[in-house]
Amino acid sequence: MSACLADPNETIWTVQSKFLQDPLYTRDYAKKFGTLYTAIYDVENLTVQLLWPNKQHTYSFEDFPEEKMQIRLDNLNINSKLAF
Repeated sequence: MSACLADPNETIWTVQSKFLQDPLYTRDYAKKFGTLYTAIYDVENLTVQLLWPNKQHTYSFEDFPEEKMQIRLDNLNINSKLAF
């Protein structure tokens, strides 16, 4: 990651995409080790962006509504229910 951040050709968008790829985005849910989401904080615009591989939501720091959402965690490859 340090090499990525030091690369002048990297942009905020290319760095952000790396957080949704292995090894930073892990899917070992069977061992109770997996990424649930990635958060990108923009302190200049006072927003936070919550990211999943196929979904994203952006919220204002000043208006962060409580809500429920269902996110599909693909590739579980397990036969038993997960208990967290």
